[in-house]
Amino acid sequence: MIDSWKFRAASLWLILLLVGCSTGQPEPSSDGKKVGNCKLVVKSHGESDDQEFQVPCPASSTVLSIMRSVPEGALEFEMIGETGGTAFIVSIGGVENEKSLGDNWVYRVNGQLGDKSAGLFQVQPGDTIEWSFGKYEPGD
Repeated sequence: MIDSWKFRAASLWLILLLVGCSTGQPEPSSDGKKVGNCKLVVKSHGESDDQEFQVPCPASSTVLSIMRSVPEGALEFEMIGETGGTAFIVSIGGVENEKSLGDNWVYRVNGQLGDKSAGLFQVQPGDTIEWSFGKYEPGD
């Protein structure tokens, strides 16, 4: 019989070997499409720290579906409309949009300003979605 400590040592070695051989690249799903993560960042507005989440990003994900995938209670947001082109974020973390004359929640994907509803903007594994509170200024 193998000593308990030898078994544990061998198990730990095997785990380290498997982790070390991982490429960190998205794995193909059963339909052959890559499944990985998107990073979701909500820039702080006020005293709190930025929030950052790694969220699974299957095929056909949108900015909105990624936000909805954050574990319950970790990210509070309100919206009008339900899906697609009607979805519009009106509040994140209790901070409401100030409408046409003020600051509003604006998103960028990989640094590019979103140009459509969060419910329509498609994202892929590896993308970074960043929400910030400010003016919507196309051409940034």
